[in-house]
Order: sequence, then C-alpha cells, then structure tokens
Amino acid sequence: MSAQASEATPLVRTPRKECCSAALRVRILTAVISLAEGYDIGVVNGAVVLFREDLNLDSFQVGIALCVFALGVAVSAPMAGSFSDWAGRKPAMMVASTLLIIGGLLMAFAANFEMLIAGRITAGCGAGVGLTAVTAYMSEVSPAHARGFYSSLEELFVNVGNVMGYIVNLLLMGMPYDWRIMLGLGIVPATGVLIVLLLPYSVTGIPESPRYLQKVGRLDEAKIVLFDLLQDEEEVERAVAAWKEEANESMATWGECWTAFSTTHRREALAGIGCGVINMFTGIQLMMVTTTTLLVGTGMSKDQAIKVSVMLGATKAAVMLIVALWMLDTWGRRPLLQLSLAVCTAASLLGSTGAYLDLGEAWVVIGLCIFVTGYSLGVGPVPWVYMPEVIENRYRSKGCAIGLSAARLCAVAHLFSFPILFPIFGLEGLFTFLLTVNMIAWLYVVTFCPETRGLSLESIQDIFHPVEDQKGEKLP
Repeated sequence: MSAQASEATPLVRTPRKECCSAALRVRILTAVISLAEGYDIGVVNGAVVLFREDLNLDSFQVGIALCVFALGVAVSAPMAGSFSDWAGRKPAMMVASTLLIIGGLLMAFAANFEMLIAGRITAGCGAGVGLTAVTAYMSEVSPAHARGFYSSLEELFVNVGNVMGYIVNLLLMGMPYDWRIMLGLGIVPATGVLIVLLLPYSVTGIPESPRYLQKVGRLDEAKIVLFDLLQDEEEVERAVAAWKEEANESMATWGECWTAFSTTHRREALAGIGCGVINMFTGIQLMMVTTTTLLVGTGMSKDQAIKVSVMLGATKAAVMLIVALWMLDTWGRRPLLQLSLAVCTAASLLGSTGAYLDLGEAWVVIGLCIFVTGYSLGVGPVPWVYMPEVIENRYRSKGCAIGLSAARLCAVAHLFSFPILFPIFGLEGLFTFLLTVNMIAWLYVVTFCPETRGLSLESIQDIFHPVEDQKGEKLP
C-alpha cells in the first residue's frame, strides 16, 4: 500500500520514521482549528463587560457584538461547503485560519464599535469555514471503530478553547488594554495551523481527505492516503470497493443537495442536519457567553463571576474528555443524546424553580453546573460525529454546512435577544426557555435519530436505504 512521492502523486509521502502517526497529527491539527470558536466564546464572556464600558456601548450594541460572530459562522458555512468540495478540505482550512488571524487583529486594534464588529464578523466567517471543513475532514479520516472519539475531538477542543478564554479573562482583567489582548490572542492557534497547512505533505504528513480525492477522480492517491491514516488494510479495501460502486458520482451541487434532502435523502437530513442544529438549539452558547453577566446580575463581583466561569468551562471539558475516551464508541450516539438532553431538561427545571422561589445565587450556579455537564454528555460531542457520518459522501460537506449554519442562526437569535429580553424576564424566564427547547430536542432525537455506532461511513447508508430485492421487499 505504500508508494514513492512524485510530481504525479504529490500527496503521497516516502515512508520514513516518525515520532507519531499521520493519523494522530491530522486529527490533532484539525481539532486545533476548533479552538478558535471555543476561545472566542470563552474570552468574550469576560471581555464583553470590559469593552462595553471602554467603547460606551448600549444594550442593543452589546447584543450585536455578541451575536455577529455566530452570524459570521452561519453565513460562511454554506459557502465553505461549496469551496471545500471544489478546492479540497485543506485549502478550506487555510482560508479559515487566514480569516481568523485578520479578524483577531481587527478586534485587538478596534478603535470603535464598527471596527469591533468587522473583526468579529471576519473571525466568525473564519470559524464557519474551518468548522465546516474540519467536520467533514475528521469523519473522512477516522476508522469506524474509533470515529466517535476522533470526531468528538472537535467539540472537545472547542471546550478547551472555552477554558483558555476564561483563564485569559482572569489573568488579564485589570491590565492596560486587557480586552484587546484577550481578543487578539485568538490569532495564535490559527497562525500555527496556517503555517503547518502551508507546508507540503512530504514535510508535515497532513494530507488531503481521501474521500475528497476519491470524489475528484484521484483514486490511487485516495487509497494510499487512507491506508496511511487508518493502517487497516481490510477497512481500506471495503471503502475502495464502495467507492468503485459510486465511481461516476461527483460531489453534489447545491441544487442536487436540496432535492435529495427533501426527497430521497430526507431521513439522513432529518437525522444528521437536525442533530447538528440541536448542538446550538439547546441554548449552550447563550449560557457560555453570558455566564459572567448572569452571575454579576445575581450580586457576584466580576472576579468571582469569572472564576465560576472557569470552573464551569473546566467541568464541561472534563466531562467531554471522559465521553470521548470511554463512552462515544461503546454506549453509542443515540443513548448519549437522550441522556444528555434529559439532564439538561432537569437542570433547567431546577434553575427555573430556584429563580421563581428566589433561592439565591447558589441555585443559579448549581443549575449552570448541571446544565453544562448534561450538555457535555452528548449534545456537545455527538453532533460532530453523527452529522457527517449519516450524510452520504457526495452530500457530506454541504450537509454539514447546512447543519452548522442553522445551528449558529439559533445562537444568533439567542445572543441577540439576551441583552434585550433578560432585563424583562430575568433568570426565571431564561431557565424556562432552556427547559422548553431541551424537551423539544429530546423528542426530536427519539423520533428521527437512529444508532450508527461501529459502522463504516459507507455502510451507515444501509440504515436509511435498506437493500431491497427485485420485488421491492426489504431484505434483512
């Protein structure tokens, strides 16, 4: 399965002794891109109370500043789906890193509200392009038996970014130019990723997606790269056999995608794209971005509120790591989603009861802790695994783009509404809203999301399109 590098096969490396496998390098590098969105969510949690005062922003402007990052993700994700199908997953990740760097610099040097918004939109577009490309890429380079772990690294690194943002808040608050440095530090991981991606495969061992190579007609390269990543000849041969059956099928256009998702592939769309939307529909970004504001409103100091935010972010990341390592590929996707949403619903009920009875800030903190723990059990990591694996290869990138875009539109609505509606409805209204959306999400999973644990990407489609005999009867 090995081959020598040549001009004809620029993605094929000459075998050499390495400190870690190609599979480990690509999964860590691509997951680092997810740090960008996570860091922004975490760092803006504390920075918002600082740049609001420094730039003299009103509640409407704060709502805009909070939501435009997610809006940038929502707008750029569909375009990223097309671009990554046309140019490849690696070029899309390069564009994402470049936009994140430009956006971070604009925010760091913002002289007014308009420049701050321009930076946040640019960084959001970078995150949208990156998340779309990485979601498809991680699924396409992971073995079936461990795809849950590797794909969930994306959400895990988002949480690591959250915690990094909170810690930076805590360390820099009160220093000269504190919020500018906080926001500007987001360019560091993006710069590192861009440098590595610009280097040739023969140097870094970061290949193009083998499923993308197959779809653009470079089957020999795709087979070699897939083996380099999986080191499992049997799984590679099964994938190649499936590729030969669909050899004449190119990447689907947007028109083909919309037609398929509303007709022949409707069940995959409801399962995969719907699960992707649930990732944000449940209100987690609202909770993570506004934690400091919520806690300050209960009477805590800014310093105390940020320390609680750090604790919440660390709890969320720790639970996510446990799920990724020991649960996703053993328990399965569907049970974790159901358990996660049930815990989030219970936490929302607890928080709304505490707020209604005016039981104090301790109940708010407890409700928040249980909510983020419940989210991390399933709604956080599972969609990053489930969404790309249930959507067929030729529709995958654009399907993931739709899911990511729709999810971020939910986040936009939540974040924009919060500064305006929270003074009216308070904590009781917030937790009641969370209770409602999590109950709806639980019912959705029960209805539309079948289990996919342990199946190869190509065989998952049998769940949605069972083999039929010549009489049209489903075979067992």
